[in-house]
Amino acid sequence: MNRKKVAFISHSCIESSSRTKLAYLAQQTELRLITPSWYPTPFGRYEVDFEFNSEVPVQSYRIGFLHVKRTTTRWFLYSRDLGFSHFQPDIIHVENECHSWIVCQALLYRRMFAPQAKVVVFAWDNLFSWEHGPKDKALERLAKFNCRFIDFFMIGNAAGKQVLLARGIPAERIEVIPQFGVDPEMFFPLTSEKREAFREQLGIQQGEFAVGYVGRLWEEKGLLDLIEAVRQLRENSQRNIALVMMGKGELEQAIRNRCTQLGLKLVLLPARKNDQVAQVMNAMDVLILPTHTKPPIKEQ
Repeated sequence: MNRKKVAFISHSCIESSSRTKLAYLAQQTELRLITPSWYPTPFGRYEVDFEFNSEVPVQSYRIGFLHVKRTTTRWFLYSRDLGFSHFQPDIIHVENECHSWIVCQALLYRRMFAPQAKVVVFAWDNLFSWEHGPKDKALERLAKFNCRFIDFFMIGNAAGKQVLLARGIPAERIEVIPQFGVDPEMFFPLTSEKREAFREQLGIQQGEFAVGYVGRLWEEKGLLDLIEAVRQLRENSQRNIALVMMGKGELEQAIRNRCTQLGLKLVLLPARKNDQVAQVMNAMDVLILPTHTKPPIKEQ
């Protein structure tokens, strides 16, 4: 039996620890991962790596942007065909929003080089058109146009399904599926001895209640509200508290200043690779996601 050929396009999989699902997919299909050779993450430039999941075939191309602002949807790849003309995929799977440049590129190249291929898009967008800012109306029109040529939609949250339904996409062409899920070989509870040893390395004292956050240090993430909540928790409890944050962003100095002003213990860690995040999360007693909901941010 001939195995289906799948061209899987994703900037998230530039990090090899994120390719576990592709390693499983490669067992059942003839898979090719298409990814940028590097990507400008909020934590700095990240080069495609091959530390994990070496069985996944990777074809990387130089990334390009059409304007100065580099966002997750405004990039394309310098390639005349993304390898479609030779590979002739049966399925082209793109992990990005329907209005993204890379979805536009994949749809164009499908038409030019692999017209028989079905296009599947995985997206996170959970904002209705009226929840976007005025400048996003053009992107909404682009998304609706592209949706006419997409065969199936995977969405990472239930609210995103409602957005697609509002665009006129039939329910039978939509499935709510996690992008990665949780890798149990990477994310699992440490033994109490290892946990306490790592907490000690981070400077978390025995008996301290560790309130944690992992992500970008942006105002929209509600981190100043989190600091205020930790202050109130300290005043209304009998426990010593450590605020543990891992990430990078424009709010870093404001976070340091506010914690110093309030006399809160702050453990601020630089961004780490996915396979190292689990260890930090093990050191926390509670993980908080305090994001504000306002255009264009709505946590999934």
